[in-house]
Amino acid sequence: MRDFDKNKWFVVIIVVYLIGLVIPVTGFARVSWDRMKPAGPNAYKYDDLSKHVNVDFMCAAWVGQPLPKDDPVREYIEKTFNVSIKFQNLGQGDLTNKATTRFASGDYPDVIFSWERIPIQRFYSQGFLVEDHKEYLKYLPTFKQQLSDADIAWATSLDGKMFGIPKANGEKEDYYILIRQDWLKKLGFGMPKTDDELFKVAYAFTFNDPDGNGKKDTYGIQFFGATGDRPLTDKMDQFAAMYGNPRWSISKEGKVTHPVLDGGRKRFLEFLKRCIDAGVVDPDWYTIGWADKKVYAGTIGMVRYHTDLTSETVQYSPLGEATLEWWWPITAPLKSVKYGTGGRRMPNTAIPKGIFAITKKAAEDPVKVKRILHILDWWQYPNEGMGLTWFGYKAYPTTTQYFYNKVVYYGGLAKHPGNTKPEYVGVWDWGVPGNWYQGVYWSNSDKPGPIFFSEVKQAEIVEKMPRYPGDVSVWCQYDPEVERNLWLYESKEEIKFIRGTRSFDEWDDYVKGWLAAGGQQLIDTMTKQLKARGMIK
Repeated sequence: MRDFDKNKWFVVIIVVYLIGLVIPVTGFARVSWDRMKPAGPNAYKYDDLSKHVNVDFMCAAWVGQPLPKDDPVREYIEKTFNVSIKFQNLGQGDLTNKATTRFASGDYPDVIFSWERIPIQRFYSQGFLVEDHKEYLKYLPTFKQQLSDADIAWATSLDGKMFGIPKANGEKEDYYILIRQDWLKKLGFGMPKTDDELFKVAYAFTFNDPDGNGKKDTYGIQFFGATGDRPLTDKMDQFAAMYGNPRWSISKEGKVTHPVLDGGRKRFLEFLKRCIDAGVVDPDWYTIGWADKKVYAGTIGMVRYHTDLTSETVQYSPLGEATLEWWWPITAPLKSVKYGTGGRRMPNTAIPKGIFAITKKAAEDPVKVKRILHILDWWQYPNEGMGLTWFGYKAYPTTTQYFYNKVVYYGGLAKHPGNTKPEYVGVWDWGVPGNWYQGVYWSNSDKPGPIFFSEVKQAEIVEKMPRYPGDVSVWCQYDPEVERNLWLYESKEEIKFIRGTRSFDEWDDYVKGWLAAGGQQLIDTMTKQLKARGMIK
């Protein structure tokens, strides 16, 4: 997991590596992150740095606690930008509640960052935010490089006004099915290529004692169960892709469709039930969000995860570096033998990873607004603010920078304050607006070692895999409560199919219920909006 254990970590390498090719998403091109250039000092001439500004910034952060006053990153930013920042890093729920309270009392913050667009939409509809953020894009040269048409649509209301500035999703796309390659070799298997081969490998991983300890203590697969309000199969898309596009898409007939409607979800649930009935799935799959202890202990054979798993296992497993050769991505997208589907990965992550919004009160001071926009843009990849706020590069004398092909490695973090002072965890939250980016790695070592090069190679393998077109829902504005209710319906009913308390012969009835639970409303909404955009006829 992307978890920062300040006292125990000795190696943390985060790989955020997006393919450097143009990838089609619903007919439009994705941003090529490796082609981006730093904005440069001339890009911000609009900002008169001789004028001091006070900025009140509320941020949905990883860890909700005050930022230390003696934080060297804070000092660097305040001196560089002639600014004093009141920085509140809060959890998403706390952010929504506290921002609402402040708006109601008239004590407006200046700028808000939220991981979710819904709170920002609500603040916009209540009149607390700038009427249209489009006017600010001319001050954001780096954002303009990052944002695709879909990103802008995600943050644009039906009346054509931007209620915030979307943070384009630079997150790495190397999530796939990672498999114990040492177990494959020991049991005489090659990489699985089909759903049937995957099942056979999972069975052997469970019952053929792959760890050689003479005990029945391993499982072939760890699926993720229901998390929050999201549907049961939300964390299984890499497996579900064997049976078709696991997200909202446009059918060959030019209509909005979903795997519940085109049969993909049913076929995957049948496969999931087959695996569970055979006992090859960790029995805690439904109740556990992430089986970290089992994965790091070496009792799980396959899991849907990103390629950081190599470094994380080295970090958290009692065996340490002996686990370096454990994990490897299945090297090609799996296909369904019976249905002839698959052969592609789930779509790129199309939905932006958060949204900034400037309040009406801040907008009354044009100097302040320009300073805010200057800092926000400087924060973004590949500008220096990304490395400085995440890793203290330049602010901490221990940090180093190492370039390898299209990636950058930050090292020398052993003496990072985050490892010695718990309160310095806030330093990492300065990087939240920076997001996770391609080609960004870090570790305690001054220079990268075997783990780094292993994960780079794994990421390259996954990034080259063909994918389904992107999720078309990103282009549409719809009632989030309808989507939430639909997710709850899916989770409640689909677990019945998996456990065998509801027959797959009743699938047509399930589809009718799905449509009534909100599916038809979303289809109608998306159809209308996608037609207006010219994406379907």
